[in-house]
Amino acid sequence: MPLDRHARTGHQLGQGRLLHPDVAYTCEQHADSRYIKEPVIVAEVLSPSTERDDMRTKLPLYASVPSIMEIWLVASRERWVRVHVRQGESWTVGLPAVGSGSVESPFLGGPVLLDDIYRGSGVPADMPARGHHLLRPDRPL
Repeated sequence: MPLDRHARTGHQLGQGRLLHPDVAYTCEQHADSRYIKEPVIVAEVLSPSTERDDMRTKLPLYASVPSIMEIWLVASRERWVRVHVRQGESWTVGLPAVGSGSVESPFLGGPVLLDDIYRGSGVPADMPARGHHLLRPDRPL
């Protein structure tokens, strides 16, 4: 299923539906096509206007794409990141990393520091997380 290379990226899910993750990573060779056919990692930056759609609509759709191995949810107003990792036919979800912590990326081969993810964002490491990311479980994928 392809990802649109224009305006970030996009993922086509049958019937002409195209999703646009904020970040997509692939191992495929760059072609002249405007689509990435096999994304491996997708990330959504959760803003007040998109958070509900990203978590309730896009997350399960991304989980249905066989090539996607990791789905990252990244908060935009506070520092927390949650990574969903494909484990065979199911998904595991780690506790979110907060502040100056790190998230594990099996596909990338190790930890990714939140300080690197949030560099230049203006979101301070000591800003307390609202806690909703711990209290509200996601719907099963």
